[in-house]
This record gives sequence, C-alpha cells and structure tokens, in this order.
Amino acid sequence: MEDAISDVISFIVLEHETTLACEVKIYKPVVSFLWDSKSISISAIWNKDR
Repeated sequence: MEDAISDVISFIVLEHETTLACEVKIYKPVVSFLWDSKSISISAIWNKDR
C-alpha cells in the first residue's frame, strides 16, 4: 500500500508543479463490518498564482 500511495503523491506533484502541500491519511474506521478495511484520504494544496 505504501508504494501505491507514493505513486499517487508523485503523480500529483509531477502533474501540478505548483503543489504546496500533499497529505495522505490512512486510518481504520471505528465501526466496520469488513475485517481488514481501511480508509484513505488524500488532500493537496496548489498555488494558483504561479
């Protein structure tokens, strides 16, 4: 999973040269009916002035 996340971050940074920040969060939901479920949140901040 770490490789996939690294690839996503690399894509965001390469495609958007004005990326100021990129954050990935992986967490296990408090209530889940699936044994090994995880949630992933990806956020990025761009500078539109560049």
